[in-house]
This record gives sequence, C-alpha cells and structure tokens, in this order.
Amino acid sequence: MGVCALFVIKGRTIRVEMYNEKEICGEVANGRNKDYGVASMAKSLTSTLLGQVLAEKYNLRTRSQFEALLERRVGSFLDLSDRMKLATLHQRH
Repeated sequence: MGVCALFVIKGRTIRVEMYNEKEICGEVANGRNKDYGVASMAKSLTSTLLGQVLAEKYNLRTRSQFEALLERRVGSFLDLSDRMKLATLHQRH
C-alpha cells in the first residue's frame, strides 16, 4: 500500500496537500472529505517526540546512548510517588 494523502503544515498553514489515486487506498476517492486511519502516523510522531524529550533530558547524542537508556524499565523514569499511583491503578483492574 502506498501513501494515500500527504500534508505538510508549517506555521498553521498547509504548504503541501496531495492525494494519491483512489486505487491505492481503497474504493473511496482520496481527498479532504475522506476519513484516514492515523495509527501509523501517530506512532511515528509519538516515537519522534519521545526521542526528542529523552535526548534533551538525558543529553543523549549517539545511538548507543539511546539503546542503553531504552534498556531501562519504564517505571525507572517515574519518581516513587508516581510508581505507587500506577501500582494502585493496576491493582484495581
């Protein structure tokens, strides 16, 4: 499957707006009125933002620094009170 639609937005202005042929992305014609799945885009955006936050907070510059940090457990990024809140929520469900 290819790219159905491409938007480039800068300064709250759409700079590029392109749509692929309808055969690429299903039976409905691509365009402004079509609903698109955004899960893949959302994962990419989330991972990019998380990488930027980690790079700035921990002064990471190399791939090996990122890989070493990502070996940590998720809970190690939280302070004790936040970990206790998560544990309490987990016990309720």
